[in-house]
Amino acid sequence: MEAQQFKSSVSEYSGIILPFTAKWHESVTNNTVRAVFRKKGPSSKAKPKWAFAYFGSPFSALCARLSIVEILRLPVHQAIEYCEEGHISEAALRKYAGDTKDLTVFRISNCIAPQTTLGMNELKVKFGFQPSPNFVALSDEGVKQLNLALKIKETS
Repeated sequence: MEAQQFKSSVSEYSGIILPFTAKWHESVTNNTVRAVFRKKGPSSKAKPKWAFAYFGSPFSALCARLSIVEILRLPVHQAIEYCEEGHISEAALRKYAGDTKDLTVFRISNCIAPQTTLGMNELKVKFGFQPSPNFVALSDEGVKQLNLALKIKETS
């Protein structure tokens, strides 16, 4: 598949890839984390349904698919209300936010951790994937191909 078909540059898309450091693997894949914070988020027009979780080293792989319940763009002082859902302390979230005035809060649920994962090399070769600190927008075809590669049944 061409990388252009995998990624989406349009303002509307059905999925995203969210990067995480390895320390979040267990909390995300066992559904403990229900809110994810990023300094940047999709445009207000975008309503992605799915988030694929990419975990850094030692995993360096896509390891899960999450349902996106809601996407909020909030001032940091309001985003803090979601710390418990995000399994993060207020101090840690403030440190992450730094000078950023607003954060995007992805409210997530229904983590599916497939039996197979997609490693960085396969993601680069097949899909032209490069990790981003915030998120990577996926086309409809990109979501379909990742579901297929991860052996996840598509649901509406």
